[in-house]
Amino acid sequence: MNAIPAKKGKRRGIVVEQEAHYARVRASLADVEVGRVRKFKTAAELLAALDVDEAANDGYRAGNHPA
Repeated sequence: MNAIPAKKGKRRGIVVEQEAHYARVRASLADVEVGRVRKFKTAAELLAALDVDEAANDGYRAGNHPA
C-alpha cells in the first residue's frame, strides 16, 4: 500500500512550507545585500511609492507599452 499516514504527510507538508519560507527569506536577504531594496521612514511614504509604481504599471498592463 502506497498511502502515507496522515501525521507523516502533514509533517512533510510542513517541512516543504518551511523550506519555501526559508528560500524566500534567503532571496530577500540577497536583495538587501545587493541594494535592490528601498527604505521608507513612514507608512505614508511607502504608500505613496506604491501608488507611483502602480500608476507606472497601469499603462503596461493596459497594453500601452513598446512592443
